[in-house]
Amino acid sequence: LSYLYALCVWMSLVCASLGTGFIYHFPGISLQRPRIKSEQSRTTGPPGSGSRNQLRNWCQHTVSRTVPCKVHNGTETSVQRVLGCRWPGPCAKVISYRTVIKPLFKITYKQITSLEWRCCPGFVGDECHEECLNCTSFNDMNSRINAIESKIRLLEEARSTSPG
Repeated sequence: LSYLYALCVWMSLVCASLGTGFIYHFPGISLQRPRIKSEQSRTTGPPGSGSRNQLRNWCQHTVSRTVPCKVHNGTETSVQRVLGCRWPGPCAKVISYRTVIKPLFKITYKQITSLEWRCCPGFVGDECHEECLNCTSFNDMNSRINAIESKIRLLEEARSTSPG
């Protein structure tokens, strides 16, 4: 008997609301979507932030993106005809009208800035483990730069002392 009573209440709430544009949402009933794997594994630190030695391979970089956003842009008003009879069987052929107000939206663009973890300068690879600038190549490059700078100084001194 209580099952029939619950069915009648449900039918009167849902079926009567189909023609009016109003649907009663039962409290406590909600649909939850399953979480995506990237949402579950989202962290605030760099990937692989286990040891202190690995942290030096990762740096934060500021990234800016332009994203589209829906923004409320007024409303649109229209008149709809509503038939008075919502159930089968004899009923009065009453026609009424109602005003329907629908929101309008437009697309705007916003600049979003976020921090992302990337390999620091001098490190490459998927986990930023590979060094692309080791001490040997750094010393070699440093001595070459010093030699070029000394040649530039000699050329500048020669130009400033020459009669001109």
